[in-house]
Parts: sequence; C-alpha cells; structure tokens
Amino acid sequence: MEMEKNSAHGQVAALTPGRVRIRMHGPHRHLSPKVKSHLATHAGISEVTTNELTGSILVHYDRHKITCDDVLAMCRDVGVVVSGLAEAEVEPVGAVSAGDPLKEINRAIVDLDRRLSNVTGEKLDLRLLGPLLLGALGTRQLVVGGLGSISGYLLLILAVNSSLRLRQRGRRVKTHAPLQIAAAPG
Repeated sequence: MEMEKNSAHGQVAALTPGRVRIRMHGPHRHLSPKVKSHLATHAGISEVTTNELTGSILVHYDRHKITCDDVLAMCRDVGVVVSGLAEAEVEPVGAVSAGDPLKEINRAIVDLDRRLSNVTGEKLDLRLLGPLLLGALGTRQLVVGGLGSISGYLLLILAVNSSLRLRQRGRRVKTHAPLQIAAAPG
C-alpha cells in the first residue's frame, strides 16, 4: 500500500475490447508522456495517444495478445496506479445476458484457452473439459449404480451432446451454392 500512497493516480474512463481510455487525476496529468513512452515499447500495444491538457491516455491494444489488466499493470510499472471502471462506458450486463448462453460460455472458454496457451506456450482446447467431466461423472454413476442407472446414461448423453454443440459453434459451416446449368441458346 505504501507504493500507492507515493504513486500517481488515474482512472479507467472508457473500456471497449482492444481499447482503454485512462484519465490521469489533476496533479498527475504531466505524467501522460511518460506513460505513453513506456506503453509504446510493449508488444501487443498498437497505438497510444495522449492529451496532457485533459490527462487522457488512449491505448489501443491487441486483445488476443494482452488484456486491459495487462495495460493497467504496465501503467503501474511506471508508478501510475489506475483504479477500475467507475462510470466507464462499458457494455451493460443485460446486453450480455440477453444473448445465446451457449455462445457466451463458448466465448469465455475460448478466451481462457487463449490466455492459458499464451502462458504455457502450448495449444490447449478447454472445450473438451466440460464434456469430459460429464462423461466421467456418467461413467462413475454407471459403475456405482449399476448398468440400470438412468442418471449415468443421461450424463453420458449430455456429455456427447455438449461436446458436439460446443465443437459445432466453434466452426464455420461451409455451404456450396447449387450447381446451375445454363440452357443452350436456341
């Protein structure tokens, strides 16, 4: 906490995927160029613009390589503590929950998969984890309850179904246009 007392402070003013706007508090606005030069040296940051008059720092980053939290940690490296989203322009929670829940779960799993792949250096596929767990539970239920256990079969069916649905959502289906034969003039 001692570092935060001696640090400059800012606040996230706006956040969209791949873009974050930070507003430096009044007495610390003069540090914007220092933050800009530090951020610009990092991989994953594509553009940093500042306005020293307003204390605004606009950071464009590759959201497939780094996260907003990574950008805020980079600010902390130069002694600027950035507080979270107070009155920031973000997508309301209702808009996310109004979508397809399976699509949102799949997106979260793919994002976690990307982050773990960046850390480990290995390509992972976490979409298999849920169906594998359901399959293991179904198998266990059949072993414990005997082959007459309906719940074991239901868990196995759910495992196969969820595996197929998650896989299907992750791929684009190729469609071919029907073959059209032009009639010969005449």
